[in-house]
Amino acid sequence: SHSPAELVKKLKTKLGCQYVNGFGMCEGPVTQTRLYDPDPVIENTIGIPCCPYDDFKIMDEEGNILPPGKEGELVAKGPGVFTGYLKAEAENAKAFTSDGYFRTGDMAKINEQGNIIITGRIKDIIIRGGENISAVEVEEALVRHPDIEQASAVGMPDKEMGERVCAFIKTKDGKKLSLEEVVDFLKRDKVSVLLIPERIELIDNFPLTKAEKIDKKVLREMIKIKLQQEGKL
Repeated sequence: SHSPAELVKKLKTKLGCQYVNGFGMCEGPVTQTRLYDPDPVIENTIGIPCCPYDDFKIMDEEGNILPPGKEGELVAKGPGVFTGYLKAEAENAKAFTSDGYFRTGDMAKINEQGNIIITGRIKDIIIRGGENISAVEVEEALVRHPDIEQASAVGMPDKEMGERVCAFIKTKDGKKLSLEEVVDFLKRDKVSVLLIPERIELIDNFPLTKAEKIDKKVLREMIKIKLQQEGKL
């Protein structure tokens, strides 16, 4: 996903440099904002395709192309996008649409100006009582809190709702934060009620994958074990 707006602002202030936001995959789709873009575009979008001949679209679950502002899966086709995995027919059947668009696995929307906004990973959606909640949007809301250094949202299993939002939080200087304090901040920040965590877990260091990304599989297992110990599952 794009770099969070708060991180972009901090980098520009501390380093005093120009900044662009971008998106890229090994499979080829690459986008980027421009140096001359206004701050809101650089801070909140991944810009437009770097290759002018690449075609990026937003698609719903039925394969329909969605209009600007509507959220769906980001798909891409063109000379800058690969044509398939070597000797992997079954994998390619899942990775491409019938008309040759590569499924990025990212949830996104395109604004009226053509800039792409990543809202999360399809596998990183928390489904609470039938409502789809973007973990990325939860995390971006949380890191606006002055005492939160890093946050990662996952779905915790729940008998009634299926899943509820749990946020793992690393605070600045080990400061203690309560759920009530976090909720109060988010409400004052006018964050959608769907994005407000129903549980927080303070953490000193996040488990990482080999790619140095937060390992959400481990976080989900951690909260599942805690809930079992508490007799809530």
